[in-house]
Amino acid sequence: MKLNYDCIRSVLFALEEHIDIDDDLRIVYVSVESLFEQLPKYENKDILYTVEKLTEAGNIKSSIQYAGRMFNDGVIEGITYRGHEFLESIRDNKIWGNVKKALLNIGTMSLPLILETAKGLAMNALAGMVKNQ
Repeated sequence: MKLNYDCIRSVLFALEEHIDIDDDLRIVYVSVESLFEQLPKYENKDILYTVEKLTEAGNIKSSIQYAGRMFNDGVIEGITYRGHEFLESIRDNKIWGNVKKALLNIGTMSLPLILETAKGLAMNALAGMVKNQ
């Protein structure tokens, strides 16, 4: 199965918006099923696969349960610091578009490469702003 990098970005945005700490200081988790509802432009299998891969990469903490190889239940407990760092690097739509364009031109895309490319683009933009002051 192929990893959908736009889906990764959308999942992280949805988690950032909905994972919370309530007034009683309890963490409000996000179910995988609620992601299916919140992100209708992606197939459920792409969202589930994205959650699995973000967990493997250390970007989120989740618990996914299968029964007889069928998805049964899943909850996302939080975004890790690494996940927040990754999301911040691709938050800006212009930077995200430039990252995708650059990496598609060279024909490769991975989470570490996306992060480094986004950081480089942000540093270039920052250097340009400092230079113009």
